Amino acid sequence: MLHKLKEMVIEILLGPKGKAPLLLRDDDTNFFTTTNMLDCVYSNAWKKGFKVSLSVIPFQKSIDDILVPPSERKTGRSYSIIDNNQLIAFIKKKLSNESIEILQHGFSHTIINRKGEFADSSNLKFKIEHGKEILNQAFGVIPKFFVPPYEDITNDVIGILKEEKMIPIYRQTFVDKFLRSKYIPEFIKRPALNYLIGKYKNSTNISKFGLLKPVNIHVDTMEIKWSIPILEFIKQTSFESVTDLALRMIRICNKLRSPICIINHYHIYFYDWNPFLTNKNLYKVWNILLNIFSKVNFIWKTSFFELYERIKKIKKMNIIQTESKTIIESKEYINDFAFRTNKRLRCSSIIDIKEETDIVIVNEIFPYQKIILYHL
Repeated sequence: MLHKLKEMVIEILLGPKGKAPLLLRDDDTNFFTTTNMLDCVYSNAWKKGFKVSLSVIPFQKSIDDILVPPSERKTGRSYSIIDNNQLIAFIKKKLSNESIEILQHGFSHTIINRKGEFADSSNLKFKIEHGKEILNQAFGVIPKFFVPPYEDITNDVIGILKEEKMIPIYRQTFVDKFLRSKYIPEFIKRPALNYLIGKYKNSTNISKFGLLKPVNIHVDTMEIKWSIPILEFIKQTSFESVTDLALRMIRICNKLRSPICIINHYHIYFYDWNPFLTNKNLYKVWNILLNIFSKVNFIWKTSFFELYERIKKIKKMNIIQTESKTIIESKEYINDFAFRTNKRLRCSSIIDIKEETDIVIVNEIFPYQKIILYHL
């Protein structure tokens, strides 16, 4: 986030004290999910102080997919998350200590014409509203964020979510832009989509590693997008490559302090819903990732809600630069506000300047208080 005036530049950093936001997102919690699965995968994360954003499916349909137990696949039945009392009690306890948050993950996670349910145009508003009601009844929270199943989402859905005052969280790559474009006809999109599905459906990296990946996220007050360079994704052909990608992202993040999200799927560690851990190699990689990120001193372990609320405050700030000073004013209280500037500042009791990173930290800004920083 940059503000410019002639040759002067100020770069606002999103995390407190300039730390890089790190989020953990887990997809596919549904009626069939067991507390043992979630606890096995995330107990170590919770011990290390991470927060987990659970993408919860309100009304899971029994489709032929790994997110449904084998005995239920193809039955066509649907199950509300409300009816899993043990899971609800487990999640409510985690909600009470703020170690998790609830994201809405579609409605029933069905597949329509080889794409996710929210790539279709039927009953969109009903699915969003009814799914939200189910999650509210189950957990006592109204979800603020919406994750489309299979990352398929149309511009119509994005528009409805904004009307519902929900924030969509979705993938944004060149391919996604192509498929969402209203200027490209369907008779061109369809063959392109079929080609991509055929090319990658049997790919080793997609089947084994694609469901666990660190990605870059881009947060705005209206939507949250994530991306990963396609070449980096294709390189994920071994367990080591997943950690290599994380280390490369950390090196970049050390400079930019931009948000990272690790996307995970709890059920991939339990082959065909075995009650005991089966994918031990991938589980080892997952815990290596947790250890790597927990040791990084410039990481802020956060949730989508916390990050979103902080960015809303930052967006409301007014920053004015002149040749001799920088004036910062906020409409709301904000702590540990951080930025970089190409102007050297005078030392002051209200700021902390980290010489090794050039990060300037304003410890507290109160509503409508003017912070005046003088240039050297």
